[in-house]
Amino acid sequence: MHNMTFVSQTSPYIRKDTSTKRMMFDVLIALTPVVFFSVYRFGLDAISRILLSVIIFVGVEALYFLSVTRADGYNLKSKIVNKFKKYSINNFSAPAVSAVIYAMLIPDQLHLYVVVMGALFGAGLGKMIFGGLGMNIFNPAALGRVFIALAFTSFFTGSYSFIDAAAGATALSTSFPNVLNSYSLIDLLVGNVPGSMGEINALAILIGLVYLLIRKSADYRPILSGLLIFTVLATIAGFVLYPTL
Repeated sequence: MHNMTFVSQTSPYIRKDTSTKRMMFDVLIALTPVVFFSVYRFGLDAISRILLSVIIFVGVEALYFLSVTRADGYNLKSKIVNKFKKYSINNFSAPAVSAVIYAMLIPDQLHLYVVVMGALFGAGLGKMIFGGLGMNIFNPAALGRVFIALAFTSFFTGSYSFIDAAAGATALSTSFPNVLNSYSLIDLLVGNVPGSMGEINALAILIGLVYLLIRKSADYRPILSGLLIFTVLATIAGFVLYPTL
């Protein structure tokens, strides 16, 4: 009988030669068109919310890193210094990606304290509580966005006038036959529609997607399957809701 060697390791079990650092920077580069558009469209409101999100996400991960990393030292200061010597670029790039994505999912005039609450929830309970990078079962950015949408519902229902104007409803809230009467295809493509900062410019999103596909940091198969499923379901819903069209 052959001797078998068992290796204990955590997921993911299928790995590529691509490093985590490269993938994180690829995602940041892919987000650049969306971020530039957000800054162009929303100005300082976008900049402040992006920077605040980055500070919170990176800060939470840094505090977690300090709390779980062991380092030798003759006093507290030397121990902290030695801990930060083990701080890698991955400890910054990964939370920075989550922070930028989170910022792109929120309205441009959402109160800053709400932005902070969502970022803390996403970074802390969405990622670090599971052990950090590669251990989390939720997307931290998406979880933070869902949290503030549920915890601060009135901010997303139009009871605040600025939300109603900026992101209370997207173009999708308009019934399908009338959406093209309200917005042209060009408006839908370049972002001349209401919505959250990073969701309205389809062209910028597609540019980022093309970059990720070229760099092979994204797999076309789940993207294509998701698009096909959406198309089929939307077509069925269209025939059910608007059978006379």
